Amino acid sequence: MSIRRARLSRAGPQLEEGSIVTQDERLAKRDALRSDIVKLEESIRALLEQEEELLRDCSHTYAGGKSALVGGRVRVCVHCGRSVQGKDEKLWG
Repeated sequence: MSIRRARLSRAGPQLEEGSIVTQDERLAKRDALRSDIVKLEESIRALLEQEEELLRDCSHTYAGGKSALVGGRVRVCVHCGRSVQGKDEKLWG
Protein backbone atom coordinates (compact mmCIF):
# COMPACT_ATOMS: atom_id res chain seq x y z
CA MET A 1 0.00 0.00 0.00
CA SER A 2 2.89 2.42 0.64
CA ILE A 3 4.15 1.82 -2.92
CA ARG A 4 0.82 2.96 -4.27
CA ARG A 5 1.00 6.16 -2.23
CA ALA A 6 4.48 6.88 -3.54
CA ARG A 7 3.30 6.48 -7.13
CA LEU A 8 0.40 8.82 -6.54
CA SER A 9 2.66 11.46 -5.00
CA ARG A 10 4.95 11.36 -8.06
CA ALA A 11 2.09 12.47 -10.28
CA GLY A 12 2.93 16.05 -9.35
CA PRO A 13 1.11 18.72 -7.38
CA GLN A 14 -2.59 18.95 -7.89
CA LEU A 15 -4.99 21.81 -7.43
CA GLU A 16 -8.47 21.53 -6.04
CA GLU A 17 -10.95 19.35 -7.91
CA GLY A 18 -8.16 17.08 -9.19
CA SER A 19 -6.76 19.38 -11.89
CA ILE A 20 -3.05 18.99 -12.54
CA VAL A 21 -0.69 21.98 -12.40
CA THR A 22 1.04 22.64 -15.71
CA GLN A 23 4.76 23.37 -15.96
CA ASP A 24 4.02 26.94 -17.07
CA GLU A 25 1.88 27.52 -13.96
CA ARG A 26 4.54 25.94 -11.76
CA LEU A 27 7.29 28.17 -13.20
CA ALA A 28 5.13 31.29 -12.97
CA LYS A 29 4.42 30.54 -9.31
CA ARG A 30 8.14 29.92 -8.73
CA ASP A 31 9.01 33.32 -10.24
CA ALA A 32 6.42 35.01 -8.05
CA LEU A 33 7.79 33.27 -4.97
CA ARG A 34 11.36 34.22 -5.81
CA SER A 35 10.31 37.83 -6.22
CA ASP A 36 8.70 37.72 -2.77
CA ILE A 37 11.84 36.10 -1.34
CA VAL A 38 14.06 38.90 -2.70
CA LYS A 39 11.79 41.55 -1.16
CA LEU A 40 11.82 39.78 2.21
CA GLU A 41 15.60 39.32 2.12
CA GLU A 42 16.01 43.07 1.56
CA SER A 43 13.72 43.76 4.52
CA ILE A 44 15.71 41.36 6.69
CA ARG A 45 19.00 43.01 5.66
CA ALA A 46 17.62 46.43 6.60
CA LEU A 47 16.44 45.13 9.98
CA LEU A 48 19.81 43.51 10.68
CA GLU A 49 21.56 46.79 9.88
CA GLN A 50 19.24 48.60 12.31
CA GLU A 51 20.00 46.01 14.99
CA GLU A 52 23.75 46.36 14.40
CA GLU A 53 23.53 50.15 14.67
CA LEU A 54 21.51 49.86 17.87
CA LEU A 55 23.99 47.46 19.49
CA ARG A 56 27.11 49.32 18.34
CA ASP A 57 27.31 51.17 21.68
CA CYS A 58 26.21 48.20 23.81
CA SER A 59 27.05 48.63 27.51
CA HIS A 60 27.08 44.83 28.02
CA THR A 61 24.62 45.00 30.94
CA TYR A 62 21.02 44.07 31.58
CA ALA A 63 18.47 46.83 32.23
CA GLY A 64 18.99 46.42 36.00
CA GLY A 65 22.73 47.06 35.72
CA LYS A 66 23.87 43.44 36.09
CA SER A 67 26.66 42.32 33.76
CA ALA A 68 25.50 40.57 30.58
CA LEU A 69 28.85 38.89 29.97
CA VAL A 70 29.08 35.10 29.99
CA GLY A 71 31.94 32.66 29.58
CA GLY A 72 35.21 31.77 31.20
CA ARG A 73 38.45 33.03 29.65
CA VAL A 74 36.59 34.52 26.74
CA ARG A 75 33.72 36.73 27.88
CA VAL A 76 30.90 37.35 25.40
CA CYS A 77 28.00 39.78 25.68
CA VAL A 78 24.62 38.04 25.51
CA HIS A 79 23.08 41.05 23.76
CA CYS A 80 25.54 42.04 21.03
CA GLY A 81 27.62 38.84 20.83
CA ARG A 82 30.95 40.65 20.93
CA SER A 83 33.93 39.27 22.81
CA VAL A 84 34.85 41.59 25.69
CA GLN A 85 38.25 41.69 27.38
CA GLY A 86 38.11 41.42 31.16
CA LYS A 87 39.58 44.14 33.38
CA ASP A 88 42.52 42.08 34.66
CA GLU A 89 43.34 40.26 31.44
CA LYS A 90 46.72 40.88 29.88
CA LEU A 91 47.06 40.89 26.15
CA TRP A 92 50.70 39.74 26.20
CA GLY A 93 52.94 37.93 28.69
